[in-house]
Amino acid sequence: MASFVSWNCRDIKNMFSDLKDIINIHRPSVIALQETYLKLGETIPLKHFNVLHKKSTSDRATGCVVLLISNSYPSSPLTLKRSLQAIAVQIHTHLLIKVCSLYLPPNTPVDQISLNKLVSQLPTPFIILGDMNRHSPLWVNPDINTRGLQIDSDLHNSDHFPLVISDNIQHNPNVHSASRYNFMLGNWCKLCSLANITKEIVSNNSNDIAVKNVTEVLIAEADHSFPKILNAFKKQRKVWWNADCREAHKRQRKAWDRFSRNPTTINLINYKQAKANSRLLQRRSERK
Repeated sequence: MASFVSWNCRDIKNMFSDLKDIINIHRPSVIALQETYLKLGETIPLKHFNVLHKKSTSDRATGCVVLLISNSYPSSPLTLKRSLQAIAVQIHTHLLIKVCSLYLPPNTPVDQISLNKLVSQLPTPFIILGDMNRHSPLWVNPDINTRGLQIDSDLHNSDHFPLVISDNIQHNPNVHSASRYNFMLGNWCKLCSLANITKEIVSNNSNDIAVKNVTEVLIAEADHSFPKILNAFKKQRKVWWNADCREAHKRQRKAWDRFSRNPTTINLINYKQAKANSRLLQRRSERK
């Protein structure tokens, strides 16, 4: 099953532990981050993920959009001609899909033409994930702006809670877990002898058909020449996580449960206090 996460993290360096929790829980193929507040030249030291971000031209920690792509899947970045804060990648899960991370600052005018130009650069199928800072009565906001009207029909966005999109491909018995060839243990001589790429499968065909024919031959013989490695999920480890962190996090979850069932001011204050205490203990433990 492929899943995609969108999250306005509001300073990824302070939310790095939460990011690891999201990865361990949802096992996403791609994570779209907004408002990472990364400065020029900064990146995210995350294992098992490739990091793609639109570089800020400022020395200040400003917006910045990022895509984290699991290295368990083949992927390549897409070049966008854009004036918007947007980046995109194409990734092959069970099919080739394009994923875009987009952030629209609240005080920056964005016209429909700019949004249309962005969409026109994303071959189907594609997903746009992001924080649009939109206002509309559709999501119980008394205010309304043109941006809210533009994307009323597109709810694949999140503000500060992470949004998770998953497919149900796991119910298809013909689809297997993603795997890759182990080239270190492969028999290259066997592949060369078995791969019978003849003139007939290339000549008198269009480029697309010729490439398809050659690819099919190589894949068929590679299956006999190379062992495969199953792309097992690799958890993000937090070696500094101790009993104090665990208990503080448990208190935070209980406070959230109380607030979600009974959203009063006092319950909100208690939740914020429990959350602040949990994050303080985590940072202390991480520094030790």
